[in-house]
Amino acid sequence: MTIVHINRASELAFQMAEMRRYKPSSIAKRFGRNGPSPEQLEKYKAEVSAWNSRYRKLAAEQKKALAESDAEYRKRLSMI
Repeated sequence: MTIVHINRASELAFQMAEMRRYKPSSIAKRFGRNGPSPEQLEKYKAEVSAWNSRYRKLAAEQKKALAESDAEYRKRLSMI
């Protein structure tokens, strides 16, 4: 059995990739040529805003985790 260690940056990158699979579609694709009603538009904007917020938070966490991982690697490399 092979044990694979996935660091935090890789885990977050995977989560971001999964999120991109379920990104809200564009207004044109979702509502067609006639466009959304005002209620649908508000709901759509809230959904997109929530998705964007979560994605930005994951991206910031991933960037921080990647910097920590790189620093740890450089530290181990300097010991050799």
